[in-house]
Amino acid sequence: MTRRDDERTRRSDRPVLPGRRDLLRLAAGGVFAAGAGALASAGFGCGTAATGQGAAEPTPPATTVWDPDERVLLAAAGEVLAIPPHGSPEAAVLRRRARELEPATDLEALERLMRATLVESGGVGLAAPQVGLGVRAVLVTLDARSVAPRTIWCVNPRIERRSDELQDDFEGCLSVPELCGLVRRQRALTVA
Repeated sequence: MTRRDDERTRRSDRPVLPGRRDLLRLAAGGVFAAGAGALASAGFGCGTAATGQGAAEPTPPATTVWDPDERVLLAAAGEVLAIPPHGSPEAAVLRRRARELEPATDLEALERLMRATLVESGGVGLAAPQVGLGVRAVLVTLDARSVAPRTIWCVNPRIERRSDELQDDFEGCLSVPELCGLVRRQRALTVA
């Protein structure tokens, strides 16, 4: 979602799709960014306080090896990574379940590249599959509309609980830049 989507959607002819739950469903294994939810990062995984309950999703086996295409993409990266649009051949990774990473995996360069990409894009969330990497790593900007937004880095995040309280908000996706809409989500999550 871009910070400007809320204003543009209300003033433009863009479609508004109530109930479209997967607009900003981040490709990193089903992580949701709730607009008013709060997350905190602790290296691998994330944590928050929330009310409500939800089941954790099963995860694929852990890996530390980049596949050949991912190695090429990372080696060729400049200061930012490209965000191929959904439907393009480069975005095929968005249709696959992201791989879990082992804790020993060095992700410092990936985090730096993804943070620079997120800043340049004007977005508030970015998952590794959105930049062509089929791994479970995601950046989420919390309190994006506040005077002090902060972006957290989550690796192998797993939703452990979902609040019962729901909220509606306008969302968009950097991989589907021409579409935004009104989406109903849980107000808070617990992510480990």
